[in-house]
Amino acid sequence: MKSNSHYKSENITIEDIVNCLNDLESIDSFFILERGDCSYLQCINYKGHLLIEERVYKDNSFKHYVLGHDYITFNENEVKKDGIFDTDESMMFNIGHENKKSYFNNNRLAIDDKFFKRFSNELFSLEETISTFTNYYTNIPFEFITKRDITHEFGELEKGFIFIKWLNSAVDNFKEDLDEFITIIEPFIIDELKKDCIGRKIVFDEKMSERLNFPENEDINNEDINNEDINGNSIKCSVFQVIDVFWAAESIIEIAKKYEFIHDIVIFKKKSLEDIELIKISIEDFS
Repeated sequence: MKSNSHYKSENITIEDIVNCLNDLESIDSFFILERGDCSYLQCINYKGHLLIEERVYKDNSFKHYVLGHDYITFNENEVKKDGIFDTDESMMFNIGHENKKSYFNNNRLAIDDKFFKRFSNELFSLEETISTFTNYYTNIPFEFITKRDITHEFGELEKGFIFIKWLNSAVDNFKEDLDEFITIIEPFIIDELKKDCIGRKIVFDEKMSERLNFPENEDINNEDINNEDINGNSIKCSVFQVIDVFWAAESIIEIAKKYEFIHDIVIFKKKSLEDIELIKISIEDFS
């Protein structure tokens, strides 16, 4: 079982979690444990440091936190409200935990580069990581854990809908009919979208097809893509409601490159299902 993975709680056991985290300790990679509502706990091995992040989805939006040890504040024994820190707040910790005795300087960063900024209390041992993930899996509230809100680092979201127009060239490349190909590939896309952008699939039926006006485009092999292709076949689309169009497009393109169907799709977006016009997303912009 590879640690560079994303698992749903109902499809994994505690033993699996322990094995994944043990594997993760020796490689720079990640492990994601997702709950049924798309919320998840993520462990990252970054340059030998185990980092834990939690994403909480609610009301078609999310909060993203960096987890850390909830040590007593060294200066004046202050207790932080709700265990959640803002990134600008002062952090000076006294580790009075088991046999550990060390002090952290004010705002001391243990990792400080363009990818991650982590304070000393936000580094976990393998044992601590396994315990945290086990509690998350069994719905036991975290103890002695603080959460630093970094939601703002993900920028302003563009909510909307992503349309994947499937081209008949996929049949030539994969030797299956288009419906079979879509059935095989869609689950990979859905799993990828759930990681960051809540990819909720929308049924694309004939009624929706009739209401849409796909823009003409040379990349679509001269097909008439309003309702039927050049051979009179119904247009095949996969539609997803997402909380961020950019992330969704990036995720879809990543999967398309991995499974080599990047030239067999065209991606569109729109803000509302009631909109008739779709806007094409340039795949080249993500290269």
